[in-house]
Amino acid sequence: MRFIEKFIYRLATWGAVLGSVDIGFCTMILVTGIFLRLFFGRTIPGTFDLVETAIVLVGAYSFVYCETQNHHTKADVIVMHLKSRTRSRLEVLTTFFNLFFWSMLLYAAWKMLLRMYADGEETELLKINVVPFRAMWVLSLALMCLVLFFKLIHHIRDSFSKTSEGVSK
Repeated sequence: MRFIEKFIYRLATWGAVLGSVDIGFCTMILVTGIFLRLFFGRTIPGTFDLVETAIVLVGAYSFVYCETQNHHTKADVIVMHLKSRTRSRLEVLTTFFNLFFWSMLLYAAWKMLLRMYADGEETELLKINVVPFRAMWVLSLALMCLVLFFKLIHHIRDSFSKTSEGVSK
């Protein structure tokens, strides 16, 4: 199981690198479009289409990377005053609900991907097929669910280990 976790976390890191490169690409397109409009009175045709499809990757993998690195926001003001056992059980509960939420989002994105694939959906101006970008979104949601699943297993294991330590002492 350790190998699978490392592989998933590596995928999340590569997704974050891809998202970072993608931010640079979107910035370059937008800045180039602004300068072209300023100096030549024209912009890059389909700028919105390019940025709209490319920015999906940024959003998709930034959530997963934040979850793997524990850089998400937590409201620990009240929770930090709870007993260790209560805190660990609360962590299990919140991780479970978090996994449930992301799973529902994954299901909805999968259904949307299938609909877009069946309809052959494309961007308006450049006629770029949006299915690969939507598929990347679905893959990132699946990756998020896997990360949360392994976190849930760790939280459950920690919860039981803290409970058994509390009983034996």
